[in-house]
Amino acid sequence: MSSTATTTNHIPFSLPLSKLSPPHNHYRHFKVSILTPTKIPTLRIQATGDRLGEFGARDPFPAEIESAFAEKVLGNFDTEHKILIPTVSALSLSQQECTPISPLQDPMSKDDAQKLLKKVNLEFRYGIFAPLFSFKDVVLGWRLHDEEVGLKLQCLWKLRDFKCGVELVNRIYKVTESCGHFPNVHLEQNQVRAELWTESLGGLSMTDFIAAAKIDEIKTSDLVPRKRRQCTRKASALTVTAKIELKPPPYPMDALEPHMSKDTFEYHWGKHHRAYVNNLNKQIEGTELDDTLLDDVVLITYNKGDPLPAFNNAAQAWNHEFFWESMKPGGGGKPSGKLLQLIERDFGSFDKFVEEFKAAAATQFGSGWAWLVYKANRLDVGNAVNPCPSEEDKKLVVVKSPNAVNPLVWDYYPLLTIDVWEHAYYLDFQNRRPDYISTFMEKLVSWDAVSARLEVAMARAAEREIEEARKRKEEEEGNFADKEPAEIFIDGVADDSETD
Repeated sequence: MSSTATTTNHIPFSLPLSKLSPPHNHYRHFKVSILTPTKIPTLRIQATGDRLGEFGARDPFPAEIESAFAEKVLGNFDTEHKILIPTVSALSLSQQECTPISPLQDPMSKDDAQKLLKKVNLEFRYGIFAPLFSFKDVVLGWRLHDEEVGLKLQCLWKLRDFKCGVELVNRIYKVTESCGHFPNVHLEQNQVRAELWTESLGGLSMTDFIAAAKIDEIKTSDLVPRKRRQCTRKASALTVTAKIELKPPPYPMDALEPHMSKDTFEYHWGKHHRAYVNNLNKQIEGTELDDTLLDDVVLITYNKGDPLPAFNNAAQAWNHEFFWESMKPGGGGKPSGKLLQLIERDFGSFDKFVEEFKAAAATQFGSGWAWLVYKANRLDVGNAVNPCPSEEDKKLVVVKSPNAVNPLVWDYYPLLTIDVWEHAYYLDFQNRRPDYISTFMEKLVSWDAVSARLEVAMARAAEREIEEARKRKEEEEGNFADKEPAEIFIDGVADDSETD
């Protein structure tokens, strides 16, 4: 019985069709080579010409799958078999193991990388063998980013809060631990950005795509923003409005006692913080700010120093959320690591920093906040407490802000804050603001949170510096290209010294 060998296979590779091999024993043979960008051993499939005979087909053995069918040739003069290539589920990148990378290996080309990212339909038609290879997105949500160090894979996740970011980072490292190829992860206030590339090659390898595919399988539904939807009907029309949520405190309301009473916490969070969030939702409902992240609402409504009506509620909602996460039960003490090193370098000692922070909080007239911030640019805030704000190498400074203003609007990275509005301490300390400030520094500060924020700030500042350098280079190259050569004149006479 005669039959034609035709299959539809889902394989995440590029399949160039090679030439027919010479006739052999009245059978017409041909070979298909699967070439991957990482120079893995070539896969060769030898099929029959006009028929398979009555020998049928078989599934591949586990050993054949494990070896990627390396140098496997099927068939002989008496028997002919067709090997069924596993579907994409069997050969998916997430299930593959990362192999050692040779330093002599070339990095993946941009074209090959794009083929693995985009949906491609490739059809082979050659005589009787015409398989249709359907390519699906191998890695989802990733994009190519070309930098000076080489081609990279990048992916960005928007998350509910900083804690969700920490959890996602842990999950990323857990799934990539098996392949020993870890991404460069940047944790920001409400987002995580991962970068994959093979540094030894100066670009991408298949190992990067395998790691990306493993990361794609991470469950993130419990980490992404959940915005409550409120549906109302007006004249049979449906209006859907997204609400900014009031986050629950990161610890029980009595967890900070006796340094901050449960009554103060319930009143502060349940009344003041809740009111800021509720009022903000009313102000932005139906506007272009509806369904906008809180950080962006703060920056937009600040309006370059001419605040819009929603700014105060937006900034206060952000400030309080940041304030709760700046404390923890059993806090206080002294930081360590990179944070302590920078504090000692920029303030002289930890004790001097504490003195300056306390002074900023105590001398903020009326309502406001005191902050420890990381700056990536020259300090230009008039009320900065740091005694040498003009020194370029200083990164940590103490600033204070009136009312709802926060350092985001000055383009700084907040690391620590204390609320010095009276409602923050009056039930516990009455008018003794200095006692409240001392208790905060000695018993409540979460230096773990401050250290984590510092790491994020330093990473973002480094990225920003690279981007600014790239733009300057492009501008310089553009200006140089626009310039025309000019003759050199000395004392009004052309320079003909070479002819003398």
